[in-house]
Amino acid sequence: ESVLALDDSALDVDQVDNLIKICPTKEEMNIIMGKLTFDTVHDFMAAFCVSLQQFFMELMRVPRAESKLRVFSFKLKFNAQVSEVRESLNIINLSAEQASYLLSTVMKTVLSLGNALNQGTHRGDATGFRLDSLLKLPDSNDHRMSLMNYLCKALADKQPELLNFSKDLGSLQLMHASKLIVRSLEGDMHAIQTGLNYVVSEKKKAKKDGPVSRNFR
Repeated sequence: ESVLALDDSALDVDQVDNLIKICPTKEEMNIIMGKLTFDTVHDFMAAFCVSLQQFFMELMRVPRAESKLRVFSFKLKFNAQVSEVRESLNIINLSAEQASYLLSTVMKTVLSLGNALNQGTHRGDATGFRLDSLLKLPDSNDHRMSLMNYLCKALADKQPELLNFSKDLGSLQLMHASKLIVRSLEGDMHAIQTGLNYVVSEKKKAKKDGPVSRNFR
């Protein structure tokens, strides 16, 4: 009943996850129910045998018990997962708002340089670029000067103050943001979305279970 009602006052997340781990398949359930008899255990195991049978009998009454347990586990973890993702996103947003004017100007210069080099192609009117493309600047050259060297020379000649952009990157928020792994954050967000989809799917199935799942909501 606690599982069907998603009653978080009766079970905590560790207990639910442990139930998921021991939740048997239908085939395993049939084997267990067929093997657990008083003829196959000693007298001192009889009480345990009865309790175990009762447990699995109750479990068998719940349609797709493991799926419902996973929904329960997701519910218990949901607030903490969302809070963690929200905190990371807030750090990134604050960092973007506090981003150095000098750094943003350097980035605009890189974008302008890239568009100039790609003029006449479908890449010649880009509105942005991937940060990992900056790693290619030292390798891009015309056998005389790399794009990195050209960029530094152009900035030194026309806007030398921009070369000091690193001095503006010491804010606490920027330091926190630099430690965040974007792919990990994307994975966390994907896990939440996948969990929500799983919940919606199971709730649709539960509507067809009849009275046994009426409290599953």
